[in-house]
Amino acid sequence: MKRDPAITSKIMASVRSRDTKPELRLRRALHSLGLRFRVSPKTYPGRPDIVFSRKRLAVFVDGDFWHGNSWRARGFRSLREQFRKWENTDFWTRKIQKNILRDRHVDYELWGGDWKVLRFWESEVISDLDGCVKRTLAALSEKSSSCDSLDRLTSIELFTGAGGLALGVARAGFDHLAVVDWDADACSTLRDNQKRLPFLAHWPVYELDVRQFDFTPYANKVSLLACGVPCQPFSLGGKHRGDRDDRNMFPQVFRAVLEVRPEAVLVENVKGLLRENFRSYFEYILLQLSMPCLAPRPKEKWDEHKARLLREEKSGRCVRELKYDVTYQLVNCADFGVPQCRERVFIIGFRSDLGARWDKLRATHSKDALLYAQWVDHSYWREHNLPVPDPPEEIVHRVRLLSASLLPPSEERWRTVRDALRGLPEPINLQEHPNVFNHMGNPGARSYVGHTGSPYDWPAKTLKAGDHGVPGGENTLRLKPGSVRYFTVREAARLQTFPDEYKFSGAWSECLRQLGNAVPVRLAHIVAERIREELSRIGTGKKVQRQPKLDAVAYESYR
Repeated sequence: MKRDPAITSKIMASVRSRDTKPELRLRRALHSLGLRFRVSPKTYPGRPDIVFSRKRLAVFVDGDFWHGNSWRARGFRSLREQFRKWENTDFWTRKIQKNILRDRHVDYELWGGDWKVLRFWESEVISDLDGCVKRTLAALSEKSSSCDSLDRLTSIELFTGAGGLALGVARAGFDHLAVVDWDADACSTLRDNQKRLPFLAHWPVYELDVRQFDFTPYANKVSLLACGVPCQPFSLGGKHRGDRDDRNMFPQVFRAVLEVRPEAVLVENVKGLLRENFRSYFEYILLQLSMPCLAPRPKEKWDEHKARLLREEKSGRCVRELKYDVTYQLVNCADFGVPQCRERVFIIGFRSDLGARWDKLRATHSKDALLYAQWVDHSYWREHNLPVPDPPEEIVHRVRLLSASLLPPSEERWRTVRDALRGLPEPINLQEHPNVFNHMGNPGARSYVGHTGSPYDWPAKTLKAGDHGVPGGENTLRLKPGSVRYFTVREAARLQTFPDEYKFSGAWSECLRQLGNAVPVRLAHIVAERIREELSRIGTGKKVQRQPKLDAVAYESYR
């Protein structure tokens, strides 16, 4: 039976938003220590529950239900699942989403005034009052806000997976308004780490299909839209179905850009996207990202839409609409300090009204520098306390050229598997290590032609995901000739530059699948840092002159 609106209104009005019991408990505890503060002053953004004016600290005690924590505490997989049995599932999901978004923008406004912000859940105050008091005292002793050296920029992360790209973007100074993925194990990894790692605690994780995500509340509020688009349709090791693959999510990226209108867009995908048989579709991706306002018409195929985009670009009629300056760069992760030979394409776009530009990344590490360290000055072997072996026959000529050079290579050397695994104990098969997360050996690895594992003293071969966990013969470490073993999850995480305190959820093969799909955290940080620097250089917040109409969007029509 549907409740009368008047009764609903009366119930809502009775909900206490100020002077709740947890809030009063925290106030009394702080007051008993001799601390003086203001209570819910109306002149501050969001009316913080407790304000230390001289220390510029704002403290909020947020209700678990209204501010988006109940679904985690009650063990639901997502916010929407919490309301799945309610009459107005969509209404309540959107309402709590808007509350979360409002909280984040209050934080940004306070941070912009060089304030520190602390947020506690009511359940947190009830269960651990002493811990909340200690965190408040620690914040009061800090000289300035934790990120006052960075411009406060916002981001949305799509196809988050285990969080490699999200971690790198966050490290570069972006605050996530939403991180979205539909994979249960990947979202479990994110949520488990939120409980343990403070810098992840306030990421709003949405476990749902991106096709169901409502972007409209974020319009004109996002600095960066970052997307690790599923690579299987274009992967060299996949089925090569490209735009005909049901997993092709580029149409959803186009929809997100159109509805959110971010200042910058970052898309990561595999090198296979540049293959000759995908070239036309890749050109279409760049065109659609540059002119998101020209959405496909109902039942219009992508190649027909591409022809229309080209006509519009040539005519110049789209000049005043929403436009982006889009470019791309192919990089080898090893050239940027990742201990893995992994080639990836990054597509970068800046909103045209900002006047920003992308200067291509220049390699910081090189193969020649590693060869020099190994076979010319032998510093690599000394660093690892190893005797100098004989150089492989295939590199002798290159080593002679490097030896004859007057100066060593200017870049840092490539990082190797041995560098990455330094300090990790040898894994034991089928037994988790007591002090190292996800460090259990798994028997059964074997090598065969073309799949001989990664050598210790070279960057690892590309970690792969496969359709069903670990593909046969891949993700292995070469030991003695003819012998290999699988990388443990922790070793694979090191190769993808995840921090050691980051824990992965799921079965062994599922964890390696998450890692095989991930963007190396270090490279994500480098790319996002360059975007942040450019947005900070030109200043942000400029408005699009003319808003595109959204009623013509028909992205599913050509999938």
